[in-house]
Amino acid sequence: MKRNLVVALGVLVMVIVVVVMVRGGMVVGETEVMSSVVEEKSTAPAESLEARVVSLPTERYSAQVDRVKVIFEQWNYTRYRLQTNELVREGEMNSERGFGDDIDATVYVLNWQKPEGEQIRYVRLTAEPSYLYALDGEQNIIKSGRLILEQ
Repeated sequence: MKRNLVVALGVLVMVIVVVVMVRGGMVVGETEVMSSVVEEKSTAPAESLEARVVSLPTERYSAQVDRVKVIFEQWNYTRYRLQTNELVREGEMNSERGFGDDIDATVYVLNWQKPEGEQIRYVRLTAEPSYLYALDGEQNIIKSGRLILEQ
């Protein structure tokens, strides 16, 4: 009987010590957890790590247009993100060369695979490479909607 009591007390003391270590955030416990996380990440395939990395946009333009904060970002002239205040649109993008008499201008066509009425167009003129202008439905520049390149 005494022996069972001693074993039970020993187990109880071990449980209490473990609980105190876990609740107290002992450095040993945290180090072991961190080591396993580091090992897990370092043994992961390179492709999965790259997939987790958020790439920086190729270009980012922004401005305050009629009390609306507008941010336009594009990645490799194929994907875009357009934010107007809290509304965020993302999708596929295409670029076209030339606008009017400016043969080297770049026109960004957002949602280029959708019907023309659902597309949004911006133009970057050769003479003003730091600005991006919205185009209306008739392909005219909306001067009040000028976005500025962030560097």
